[in-house]
Amino acid sequence: MEPNLFRKSRESINALCENIDSLIQDKAVDEAKKIFRRVTSKLENLRPHAEGIIQNRSVENLTFKLKYLSSQILKIKPLKKKKKAKSKVKKIPDLIWDKEKINTLKNTFLKKALLNMNDDTDSVIRFGTSGKGIRPNYQITFSNDETFVFSGSSHKTVKREPSFDNKKVSDPFDYKLIETIAGEKENS
Repeated sequence: MEPNLFRKSRESINALCENIDSLIQDKAVDEAKKIFRRVTSKLENLRPHAEGIIQNRSVENLTFKLKYLSSQILKIKPLKKKKKAKSKVKKIPDLIWDKEKINTLKNTFLKKALLNMNDDTDSVIRFGTSGKGIRPNYQITFSNDETFVFSGSSHKTVKREPSFDNKKVSDPFDYKLIETIAGEKENS
């Protein structure tokens, strides 16, 4: 093959090899494979036209370069496709506690809450507004202005948590209302 034509073909193949190398660095597997097939085809077309020791050696060097690039392409882990954004978790709206909502609580729950109110008829109870409202945490403020937070599951006092602040509790309900609802539930 005429030396200038051979040189241009070789330089074209080398340029594509450099392009493949940069795609490998960017982990663009599909694009690198596409260009690799094109380069392989160009090299196979060039091989039969190589004449003399220098051109044959040049073709062999390009062959080794392509083998190396092929091994590098195989090592690339394809970029993970972005998963479809999951629908945002629906935030459960804050519970609104009123007489009807308190009436949905089990009688055993209400009785244990009343026990924790220590027959202090001036005490008030506030229910937590997060969760499902099945066994809500609650806080009792006694007539001496002391406030204690209780676990809705165990009805034992718990350390006041930042998540159980004044923004996450209901309006106060007095002892008499809780006693009345519990009494109605027992009689029904």
